[in-house]
Amino acid sequence: MVMRVGGLATGMDIDTLVKELMNSHRAPVNKLVQKKQVYEWQRDAYKEVNSKITEFRNNKVFNFKLESTLSTQKAVVTGNTTAIDAVATPSALAGSLTIEVNSLAKSASNYGTDTFGTAAFDPTKALAEQSTAGHLTGGTLTDSYSFKINGVQIDVDPTTQSLNSVISDINKKTNVSAFYDSTTRQISFVSKETGKVNGSVDKSAITFEDIGGGDFLTNFASVSNGGLNEVAALDASLNINGMPTSRTSNTFLVNGIEVTLKEVNTGNPSTINISVDTDKIVESIKKFMVDYNEFISGLQSKVSELKYRDFPPLTDEQKSVMKEKDIELWEAKAKSGLLRSDSIISKAISSMRLSITSQVVDTGSNYNTLSSIGIKTGAYQEQGKLYLDETKLREAIESDPEGVMALISGNGSGNPNRSDMGIAERMYEDLDTALREIKTKSGSFISSNDNSFISNQIKNLDVDILNRNNRLSATEQGYYRKFTAMEMAISRFNSQSAYLANAFGGQ
Repeated sequence: MVMRVGGLATGMDIDTLVKELMNSHRAPVNKLVQKKQVYEWQRDAYKEVNSKITEFRNNKVFNFKLESTLSTQKAVVTGNTTAIDAVATPSALAGSLTIEVNSLAKSASNYGTDTFGTAAFDPTKALAEQSTAGHLTGGTLTDSYSFKINGVQIDVDPTTQSLNSVISDINKKTNVSAFYDSTTRQISFVSKETGKVNGSVDKSAITFEDIGGGDFLTNFASVSNGGLNEVAALDASLNINGMPTSRTSNTFLVNGIEVTLKEVNTGNPSTINISVDTDKIVESIKKFMVDYNEFISGLQSKVSELKYRDFPPLTDEQKSVMKEKDIELWEAKAKSGLLRSDSIISKAISSMRLSITSQVVDTGSNYNTLSSIGIKTGAYQEQGKLYLDETKLREAIESDPEGVMALISGNGSGNPNRSDMGIAERMYEDLDTALREIKTKSGSFISSNDNSFISNQIKNLDVDILNRNNRLSATEQGYYRKFTAMEMAISRFNSQSAYLANAFGGQ
């Protein structure tokens, strides 16, 4: 370590002199630090673009290229419109169905013929406790019980379980819902599903079976098979296009149509007509166009953003003498234009515009370009913005929905030139390519320790900055040694001068 003498002999501010001398030496290092900062900002800018591309590709383009988005159909009920509801699924077959409902499906039910407990019975407390208190009406409890409802076994421990917990087990484990009415103090049972899906031979009735520990269902719940309170389930009886048939549920699928029976309409049938849901398809396309225009505009703003070359990143020393607001304004301009004319983003924009304007071959339809269905790009200066002729689009969907679907969502045959691939599929590939190129350029954004171009540049700059700072430290120490030597020499000269002055003055 160099011993520093702070200008005691000369009266000079050595620290300030050394600092000023070092400023010129530090200038190249400051430029490297600024260059590193630009790379770091650029990496952040790529991260933002990467996020926007990923979101648009995964949540917009992916959904748009699904056939279900553009194969939307609607079911319209005519005739008796109150007896049924109909909803077309993506697999609905075109055509019509006539439905006549003879009877609705009903659930099986049963309930106890006697009360479960006295007026003081508490369904939240352990059964054994209630029995000891005399609040049960079915007799004295045994240590444990087992029974089956529709063939599913339920085990009961009276010392720990309340009636509510027993009912909860029944509701969770079986296809029956049990309910205790505190007013009548009776237990009722009803199938969770309509129709003949229960445990009896003909599947119409709920079956009860005491199998161990005593007769819990018979003695306490007072419920039995074939009792006075038993209500058998019914399947729905109907005619579809004149053909008699039945269903266990009032809601079922026919030809991809979800039908819900609501009331009997014998002699006054309902007719379901399936057709393309033009309104819904048009809305899906319009929404995608809005998302696309916003996305493209965002990318264009990045590659056309002004770059202020007179506003490099600030050094720490420069920041130390500036106000916070001034630093923010400066850095806003320093960060502007980081991706101006970027080749990756520009390529992605061009690729998508080409995908949109190019013809899709082998669709088996006259609708083989977006312009043929009313979707066009604006003037060149509008940078690829899409415009819609809704009338033309509706005509295309109504006259050839499969052709429109093939144009937008077609998978293609794997041809490298993608000529038979749908517009949305092409765009998805274009965005995939852009994401891979961004990763190569700026990394995965998960870890800074990658082999991307920007990460390698930053690593190289870190090494260069470290080496130059070491040399600067040596140079600074050299200046201090020289000034210290000068101070010491002048100090000796001053001492000699004082000695001589005193010697001559003494004569």
